[in-house]
Order: sequence, then structure tokens, then C-alpha cells
Amino acid sequence: MKVILMLISVVLLCTCCKKSDDSIELPVYYLSKQTTIYTEADYQRLLLLTDTQNIQNIAQLQVNMNALTEILQQYKDRLGAFPTVYNEVTKEAFIFLSAYESPEKEMGQQFMLVFAKRYIRNMHAYLLGLPLEKVWQNYFHRSAFTKNTILHLAMSGINAHITYDIPYVLNEINAISGFEDDYKLYTDFIASTYPICAEKLKDIYQVKYAEDAFQLYDIGEEIDDIYGDGYTTNAIIGFLRDKSWQNGFQVILHHQDLMQMDRKIYNLFLEREAFIHEFDQKNLLD
Repeated sequence: MKVILMLISVVLLCTCCKKSDDSIELPVYYLSKQTTIYTEADYQRLLLLTDTQNIQNIAQLQVNMNALTEILQQYKDRLGAFPTVYNEVTKEAFIFLSAYESPEKEMGQQFMLVFAKRYIRNMHAYLLGLPLEKVWQNYFHRSAFTKNTILHLAMSGINAHITYDIPYVLNEINAISGFEDDYKLYTDFIASTYPICAEKLKDIYQVKYAEDAFQLYDIGEEIDDIYGDGYTTNAIIGFLRDKSWQNGFQVILHHQDLMQMDRKIYNLFLEREAFIHEFDQKNLLD
């Protein structure tokens, strides 16, 4: 059954190559196109919270991530779709990394910090009307218009962060092979927090099917009945994070350069984005 699950994951998440015009070569949107007009005080606070120069450790990261998420949720801002999910992940990861003892503990904390900063600095650029990295450009573009659901936005952010950001982070922190086990422990939180994330999306944004989508609907329910709650989600996230590890480590091992890696992971991002878009078109992400 596990083999069947992995085949399903591969087919659905990695070989779905139909790309809609909606997913490719998106323009950069600036402050005039923002999703919400904030009060001046909240806008200035968001700028401060997303200034990565002020985030030097994972404790400060957690404080800032929690505060900026609360502001976006207060406005029910569509931009809050991804941080609503990601904030729950960082909460659990911070608790874990603060107490966890390992020879690679410092690298784990560095990974968490650099990983989160990739999203946060794009949020900061968006608020200032500056150009965005291409995968986050997709997220902010979709957030600025109402044709995609909140759950679509959350999944687009997850796609950007796992598929595209992780390989770059591994290179930036000069990850070593001995870090892989700790990396897997940290990224396990992406899957384990989904029940909480689904409830948050429901309470704040009235998302109906988040838990079903994270579980892969009826297929995942049947698999979870056999292997236990959360098995499907953990298997899918495990597959995606393992692929990102491989893509990042190919550069570290000098088997490819950054330009080759970027081409590969951006194409993967687009393929997975097309898959998410198809689910949205079929009204499965309401």
C-alpha cells in the first residue's frame, strides 16, 4: 500500500505538467495593488515586523511571525492564507528546536531562520512596492485578486516554500549530509500541524475543505484508515521535502550549478502550481 501511495503522490504532485496561462510569467504587483488598505499604524508595524535585519534568531523570528500573522488575520487579508499555516509550523518548530539536543542543532536553527526569512523578506518587498522573487510573485499576484480561493493561496505558498525555497536555503547554510536526519525532523512539523492549520483557516477565512485537501480527500482517508491519522499528509510532505533536499544537495556536491538548480525547481514549482490550479477549477479548494 505504501508503494501505491508514493505512486499516487508522484503522479499527482510531480508529473502533472499541464500549465495554465495563470501560472506562468506573472507580472510584479506593487503597493497600489495590495489586497488590503491597512491603517498607517498597522502598515508601519508590518514593515517593521518584516524587516529581516531585525530578525537575528529563531526567538525573534517567532515573535515577528506571530505578530504579522495576527495583523493579517485581523483584516481577514487574503495575504494571510499562507502565514496562517506557516505560523503554526514555526510555533511548533521553535518549541522543538529550543529544547532539542543534536550535534547539528545550530544548523537546524540556522535552517529555520533562513527558511522563514525567504518568505518574510518578500512580504517586506511587497509592502514597499519592490520586485518579488518569481515564486512569491505568484503568491502575491493571486492574493491580489479574488479568482483563487484562500486554500489555493495557502497551497501556493506551501509550494513556493517547499519546492523552491528549501534548495536555496540548504545551499545558503552550507548543509552537510549529517544534517539530513534533523532536517527531516524539522520539516515533519509541516505535516503534523495541518489539523491545526485547517481549523485556523476555517475559523478565520471560512475555508470548508482544508483538512480534506491536506489529506488528499477520499484516497487519503482510506489510506489513513489503514495506517493511522495523518499518514497520507506525512507521506506527501515527506516526498516533497526529500525531493527538495536532493535538488539542493546536488549543488553542494557540485553535480549541478545554481542556474541549473533554479531551472529545475522552478519548473517543478510550475507543475505543482498547475495541479493546485486544476483542483481550484474543480471547486475542491473552497
